Amino acid sequence: MGGERVDAEPKRGDWEFLERVAEAWDERSRTSTDTWVPPIMAPLVREARRSTLSRFHPFTSHARLCFSDGPEYWSGRGKKLPVWIGLLPEGCYEVGRLYERRDLPGYEVLLETADPVEAVAEAERALSGF
Repeated sequence: MGGERVDAEPKRGDWEFLERVAEAWDERSRTSTDTWVPPIMAPLVREARRSTLSRFHPFTSHARLCFSDGPEYWSGRGKKLPVWIGLLPEGCYEVGRLYERRDLPGYEVLLETADPVEAVAEAERALSGF
């Protein structure tokens, strides 16, 4: 099944769950002194859910909002998409994209912004072919 599109329409519960997680994440970031992560994930997730990105399965990894085209990319039921929106220590978002160069993976930063609307719009542009 590797890379095969499975369940391309995510369940609404995926996004609802991630919204609750993001709110808890932001609350912890506001009240904790042992994290560098700024409390800006919940506005990003809310904006992404209202956008065309909602057609993908959302997940977080290393202070990044990531997307896949199936419910369990790690088990071969879907594919992790090459674009993410990360949180930066300065309280901004970074939209990044993976690429292959001579069989060596790398990534490029497409945009840095403090506005979740701009970050989501850039991620939508980068994923428009998926």
